[in-house]
Amino acid sequence: MLTVNGSFLGPTIYVNTGDTIYVNVHNQGNCGFTIHWHGVMQPRNPWSDGPEYIRQCAINPGSNFTYQVE
Repeated sequence: MLTVNGSFLGPTIYVNTGDTIYVNVHNQGNCGFTIHWHGVMQPRNPWSDGPEYIRQCAINPGSNFTYQVE
């Protein structure tokens, strides 16, 4: 089960048009995964959205990845 800061579901992120957010993901689990940003258009970084090994490599256990969403 994926949790964010110890809770399921993760926190709501509030932004305004033109904002850039950075989400640092640290994988403390036993298998690789990615985050899919449902409903968030990402024309400047489409390689960081979707299932692992389709658009981006998995975030391996013990490693981290910072998503930049504009």
